[in-house]
Amino acid sequence: LTVSDFHQWNNIASHIVPIVLALFFGNWSDRRGRKLPLIIGLMGKIVYSGMFVVNTLMPNWDVYMIIYTASIPMGMLGGDVAIFACCFAYISDVSTTARRTFRVTLLDVVYLSTMPT
Repeated sequence: LTVSDFHQWNNIASHIVPIVLALFFGNWSDRRGRKLPLIIGLMGKIVYSGMFVVNTLMPNWDVYMIIYTASIPMGMLGGDVAIFACCFAYISDVSTTARRTFRVTLLDVVYLSTMPT
């Protein structure tokens, strides 16, 4: 298994379900509030981080266990898609029309600055 193969399957496992969930999270958060979908997405990231640590402590586990125990559960809870969709929706809720462009741009800059080139 090469590193690029792992990243490919890891991204597929952690983003297929959240793409479908994003269609429902937006409508749900419009009616019920932004807090619960945001917390669910953050719980997915906590599960991912915790299981990643567990996988590093288990040297006899295969690298595919990261996908099975960390990426898929994170994806089932919404993961990055739920977090950032709720963040953008929250910013549009609390900002005025004049300040919205600046705040969304600032969130984009912060989000994209954490990604490697």
